[in-house]
Amino acid sequence: MGRRAATVASLFAAVAVAPGAASAEPTLTWSGFVDTSLVYGFAPEIARDDGVTLGLDQAEVDLRAAVADGLSLGVDLQLRPPAWEPGDGDGPSGLNVLDEIVEQAWAEWFPGGGDAGFFLRLGKWNAPVGFEAIDPTGLYQFSQGLLFTYATPSNLTGFAAGYRAGGVEAQAWLTNDWDTASTAGDAIVGGRVAYGREKGSIGLSATFGPVSDESPRVMVDVDATLRWPRFLLGAELNFGAQAGRSSIGFLVTANYQISSKVSATVRFDTLNREILDAPYKGKSLTAAVLAALASVEQGGEEVAALSLIAEVRADFQTGAETAGTGAIELLATF
Repeated sequence: MGRRAATVASLFAAVAVAPGAASAEPTLTWSGFVDTSLVYGFAPEIARDDGVTLGLDQAEVDLRAAVADGLSLGVDLQLRPPAWEPGDGDGPSGLNVLDEIVEQAWAEWFPGGGDAGFFLRLGKWNAPVGFEAIDPTGLYQFSQGLLFTYATPSNLTGFAAGYRAGGVEAQAWLTNDWDTASTAGDAIVGGRVAYGREKGSIGLSATFGPVSDESPRVMVDVDATLRWPRFLLGAELNFGAQAGRSSIGFLVTANYQISSKVSATVRFDTLNREILDAPYKGKSLTAAVLAALASVEQGGEEVAALSLIAEVRADFQTGAETAGTGAIELLATF
């Protein structure tokens, strides 16, 4: 797998020095992060018996190449602990392992040049659905909520077309089913419309499919963000339906900037999901503090290079004991 990652990086390096269109010089930029944590389960008793869990949650390198005017490519390579053990007969195939390593790999083209207007996208990209981000660098706390975990897609693989300019975005896509690499007969359709400004944003996303199923799944998700100088409020409302079964849930997140280096977050979310692919009924309450331990200057602003996140979370799942967890996370970015 390391050889595949090196090959991709070499290809991007070659793009950066290859002859390009006269209207734009080819460029290559890269960034990434290392994410580690300490997690302890307060309840139920079986979680306490497991003790403290220490580990590398994720390491990622993100590459971006501007190949020609209006044409850009992106590859995100990640390493994180697998959800299966080697030798497990039900473990993923080689294709699925590679799909885990390559979080994103896309090409985006604006026929009119630049980075605004009508665009086409192909490959694999993070699903533009919901309030919470897929990577820890876009979160205000350690964990992701119930809607992200059970009720929305994380990645999409296929094709998209749309329009993006002046804070307005509209797109439609034809992709494989949620978080699948390349599987016959599981195509879905979906789309998103959104409007965003400095003080806030609102978006509406939806998916339908697999279209070949007798009972395709429907998902509709609304997310919104309001920003003040030191306060941020985020909300999400999610609906789903399949074969007479339904799903409904919402999330509210409040983040307060105590100082230039410290912020506090409270999140509450609830989900009642009967759909069989990811059933869940319950709610969670999360409190977290995020502190920048080291910063660097980028574009005239200080950006955290090393952050400490401390979180306490309680999950109240119907039919199960209340689960309490605490986490301390160190997140280094470059």
